Amino acid sequence: MLLASCGGADAGEADETGSGGLGGTGGAGASTSTGDLSTTPGGGGAAPSTAATAGGDTTTATTGSSSASAGSSERPCAETVIPAVSSLTPVAEHPDPFKFLDGTRMASGSDWSCRREELSQLIQHFQYGPYPPAPDNVTGTLNGDTLTVNVEHGGNSIAFDATISLPSGSGPFPAFVVISTLMPGLTASAVNGKGIGYITYDPTEIAADEKPPRKGKFYDLYGRDSRTGALMAWGWAIHRIMDALEKTPEAKIDPTKIGVTGYSRYGKGALVAGAFDERVALTVPAGSGAGGVGSWRAAEGKSNVQTLSQINGEAPQWFGDGFGPNFSGKTTTLPFDAHSIVALVAPRPIIVQEGKSDGWNNNRNGGPYQAVWAARKVFEYLGIEDHIGWVTDDHGHGVMTARETNAILGFAERFLLGRDVATDQWDESASPPTISWSAM
Repeated sequence: MLLASCGGADAGEADETGSGGLGGTGGAGASTSTGDLSTTPGGGGAAPSTAATAGGDTTTATTGSSSASAGSSERPCAETVIPAVSSLTPVAEHPDPFKFLDGTRMASGSDWSCRREELSQLIQHFQYGPYPPAPDNVTGTLNGDTLTVNVEHGGNSIAFDATISLPSGSGPFPAFVVISTLMPGLTASAVNGKGIGYITYDPTEIAADEKPPRKGKFYDLYGRDSRTGALMAWGWAIHRIMDALEKTPEAKIDPTKIGVTGYSRYGKGALVAGAFDERVALTVPAGSGAGGVGSWRAAEGKSNVQTLSQINGEAPQWFGDGFGPNFSGKTTTLPFDAHSIVALVAPRPIIVQEGKSDGWNNNRNGGPYQAVWAARKVFEYLGIEDHIGWVTDDHGHGVMTARETNAILGFAERFLLGRDVATDQWDESASPPTISWSAM
């Protein structure tokens, strides 16, 4: 089945490096336990989009997957026909996540599998670029605390390293994969102290954080003419780490209990990684803002916040070809928004952290809150409201308070360690968006 995700960047307040993204996986269809809800993915990740991503005026069809997750019926989804950019009409409010492209609405929770797949195809096509095909082979080699991930595809091969920090004990342990080492609050010591492993890697080795032409090991593998953005490529690396862990038991990591996290642009990448691979048991985007959990629509027309036009001028490499040219100045024609991307993690759990005073991320205007609030409607509809959390304290960018950290660790205790911990964390921090739709 397909899932989707989103990316972007948050230049401005205290964010000097780039990261975050997502990509295809090729791992086995491991069963992912989420405390009291399990999903069994097909093929270990999202299926690749076959649509071109330039977003031109030719309607493109993509083929849906027939696998289904928990709470959904095991039936094939209809083919997704991607609308031409020229046919997209403005929608001022956050688009209805329950409404299919053909105008019909979900009749029950069993329809979420196919609606989620449809949204995934749209987001790949218009925002991130195509989810790449599964690699031909992935292996792992452990040397001390360094896991070398070896990937082969189409006659090409690459290798990159991830660093593992383990808690005391014999394992195997659940783990967070963290995009880069720039992570306030949720540090290795804090995570290891809960009995959870902590894995980091360098995303810019995978895809360079600089304007095109595209560079990095992802493009060495799939071609420098790839239309896939860096965010997708960065997340793809997380999935390759998961593949390698499945084949490297001596690493003492349980590959069925993996959480993903990152801060700022790395938080955007965490959202992307979690949304595109059903093996991810917990998704924690922190300080992600625009291109992460931040609503594109809520930012439009605001001063001193990151908008769709600004982010594509600053960092077009984060997105697939055509995103900026097709939607800068035309944000409301996007057939989705960040709430759709957050919702695509469902039915698996997610907790989102932002700072109330983080102006560049549009938190003063409630942009991220509005998107997560709208996404929460999907979780409520599926009967898993306690699988989505929102935690925010009054601070700017680059900060995670002890209360915020503890809320995230609470989610980790339940969904990675299987403990009986309440996960009803929700801070009412802004006005919700104005919407005309409801779940039923």
